[in-house]
Amino acid sequence: MNLLSFDASYHLVSLFFAAGCLLINFFLTRNLAGSRVAFWATIFLGFLPRFIGHGFANGKDMSLLFLFLLSLLTFRLAVNKNSLKWFILAGISLGLALGTKINSFLLIPILFFWSGMKLWRQALPSDRANGQSIAITNIIRNLTVYLLVGALVMYLVWPEVWGQPIKGMIEAFQHFTITLRGQPVFYFGQYYRAGLDVPWHYSFLMLILITPSLLLVFAGLGFLIVLTSLKEKFLEAYLFCLFWFFIPMSKYFLPRVPVFDDVRQFIEVLPVLTFFTALGWVWFLRKVEKLKLKPKIFSLLVQFFLSLYLFGQIIKVTPFEMVYYNELTGGLKGAQGRFDLDFWGVTTKEAALWLNKNTQGEITVVMPFATHLLASYVPPRIHVFSGAATKADYVFLLNRPSFFNGEIWNYLRSNRPTYQLCRAGACLSWIFKNEDQRGSNK
Repeated sequence: MNLLSFDASYHLVSLFFAAGCLLINFFLTRNLAGSRVAFWATIFLGFLPRFIGHGFANGKDMSLLFLFLLSLLTFRLAVNKNSLKWFILAGISLGLALGTKINSFLLIPILFFWSGMKLWRQALPSDRANGQSIAITNIIRNLTVYLLVGALVMYLVWPEVWGQPIKGMIEAFQHFTITLRGQPVFYFGQYYRAGLDVPWHYSFLMLILITPSLLLVFAGLGFLIVLTSLKEKFLEAYLFCLFWFFIPMSKYFLPRVPVFDDVRQFIEVLPVLTFFTALGWVWFLRKVEKLKLKPKIFSLLVQFFLSLYLFGQIIKVTPFEMVYYNELTGGLKGAQGRFDLDFWGVTTKEAALWLNKNTQGEITVVMPFATHLLASYVPPRIHVFSGAATKADYVFLLNRPSFFNGEIWNYLRSNRPTYQLCRAGACLSWIFKNEDQRGSNK
């Protein structure tokens, strides 16, 4: 129908899944801790700069996150209701998630550790005396149906395994653990190789560094609330959240499991992080609301200042929220030269617009990596290829040092950009004109 450009159509898919994530997240967190916590958990998730960035430009991981959240919600409802209908729906959600991305296989240990703990507690004599006994055989039957439905749906939506299911799944795991091993990682100004020598703390520290600092304070408070409330009615909900957080994050403790591209590889923990944040924030609000002197005014003020802070964090980097780093790194300016900034190529369209506007006739442009991104935006007169930087009229570079080799570093140090796209004191990408460089170096 040609109603939208190709990139707008792609972004619309990402936005659809991002909106779905927020909706499912609200119902899931309401199931865990009530409507007030759910409201703030969803607000905080929607205002995370990295979530906004991925929500606009990363349909692959947004679809995973949507199905991951849907699987968590439907399984909780299935177990709590002990309903075969809900177990079938949960199995369908699981199968769709398993057929989307390998991260979703972490759903299985999360859900079975939680449900096993829940069933064990409900089977205790003290619980039975309180009328909380359940039909264990009925649950086992429902869980079996859940797994069978999940396996069938996964098979149906995963064409690569239709011919040889076992071999296809083994090859998929090998792609994640072997093919991606050695992927370059630029972390605190040092080079590492994914799955080989990346420090064990990479996933935890990157999650901290890409989350607005004020939200981290309340997340820490919420985490303490969880640890000190693992009793009575909060036990199963809070243990569920701990499994949800630590199982995906801890997979990188396993030898040779590759991790790179910061939060994209563990995006499924962002909602539980904002759940902890909401717990801490709601606890703080309740304390404010108990003040003797104008509690409603103070409550509105702190909510207003938090909103200003979150908007400020987003505005600093918009429309490139995917490159956000918080105050602990010194913001984007402090992160430059220590981490990859534009690892997803979100500034490529701006570079293409500059080239279209500021060049005439046929020209050549070298983009040493991710060449297809620029080529998809420029007209036929602009020829984009990878190769030596000095072999073209222009050079376009994303600020992704993990993909820089010695030649690129030398080119950056010895040449001055004709155009650079910057935010918050950091350059996200550069365009160089080789004719200018040759003239200036004479």
